[in-house]
Amino acid sequence: MTIQDELLKILVPHFEEYQQQGQDEEYSLSLDASATKLKTKIASLELTLGVENLTLEGNKGKGKKGKTNQEQPPPSSSEVEEELGKVLVQFIDATVASDATSDLADPVDRVLSLIAAFGVAYSMDVASVILDRAVEYSTVLLERVRGHACILLGKIATALMKQRKKATTNKDGGNTDDQDFAEESLDIVLESLIPRLQDKSQSVRCHAIGASGAFFEASNDNAVETYEALLEAMLWNLVHDPSVSNRITAVQSVPIHPTATMDYLIDRVRDVKAKVRVEALEVLRKKAFSITEMTEGQLVQLIQSGFTNR
Repeated sequence: MTIQDELLKILVPHFEEYQQQGQDEEYSLSLDASATKLKTKIASLELTLGVENLTLEGNKGKGKKGKTNQEQPPPSSSEVEEELGKVLVQFIDATVASDATSDLADPVDRVLSLIAAFGVAYSMDVASVILDRAVEYSTVLLERVRGHACILLGKIATALMKQRKKATTNKDGGNTDDQDFAEESLDIVLESLIPRLQDKSQSVRCHAIGASGAFFEASNDNAVETYEALLEAMLWNLVHDPSVSNRITAVQSVPIHPTATMDYLIDRVRDVKAKVRVEALEVLRKKAFSITEMTEGQLVQLIQSGFTNR
């Protein structure tokens, strides 16, 4: 049995199990827990192959009746990692070929979430492989594929943010390599997502807006300044995107900030479309700073906007 077969024996059932979440009430493992469980299983496989390799090396040339042992040694840990990257790319290829607007939307989202969380957590090499694939697909002609690529890029960004936070809060002073890799990879994600915010396809722009929100979900006071170019592009979609659903997604994805975004969000309370107005009010109600932290001008603007016919 090849190493790819061994990996598929572990990966396929695990991914199928994770897809059932939300459908099977008995299965409630979180994304991070599921990724950790899968990482442990693959690490166990690597350990088993390593032990077999040592045993085979010790018995080299000691075949029965003095015959030389001609068996090929089991693959090394690096070979397992290389094959793992190839298998995850196959999963990505199969996933992007599906229709995200169908009943498969939720399972597709779960698969991409697990690919990103597991791949980033497993190793930098595996993370690089799935990131390269997402970047490659983000510029293809078929808009459905570009849309899936944006979804995957957003999930990779979320996983990288968690990895960076974990590395910086490590009691031993943090892992510099992990931090550097996360920063470099996040820059690559940014370079791929920003152009998609102006994509000719409405659905691709929508996926790109939602994916961009990952950069602001983590509690980071400097995110608005750090990702200023991305935020500026998102604000264009918030104000000018002709698609109602895209403006709604922008309302949901743009971070709440007293000076950088608050006025833009309050303006959406006067949007020409009722759905956008309702969502803007709901987001402000749930996520905005307390009323005492809003400026007097913002309070007046919000009240005036809420009492207009639009």
